[in-house]
Amino acid sequence: TAPPPGASPPPPVEPVTPLQAPPPQAGAPASAAVVQPLVEPPPAPRQVPVYRRNWFWGAIGVALVTGVVVLFLSLSNQDPPTPGTRLGDMRAF
Repeated sequence: TAPPPGASPPPPVEPVTPLQAPPPQAGAPASAAVVQPLVEPPPAPRQVPVYRRNWFWGAIGVALVTGVVVLFLSLSNQDPPTPGTRLGDMRAF
């Protein structure tokens, strides 16, 4: 994209110069000035088991509540059983 007309160009960017190592101390070997301390990376985060996550127990609770509601509705909407008398078994024709 081009800058809008009449806008001043951005200032030039100067290159970054690398830092210079300090001069070696008197009496120290030349390789000692080059050696840098090692920095260990932080340990990898530990994996949390699935059963310790909140969404897992939330899904279990939703499944249980849904099952109870379905069971309650299916048992409450049944037709009444036919009576044990012959009148309930008679055909009209």
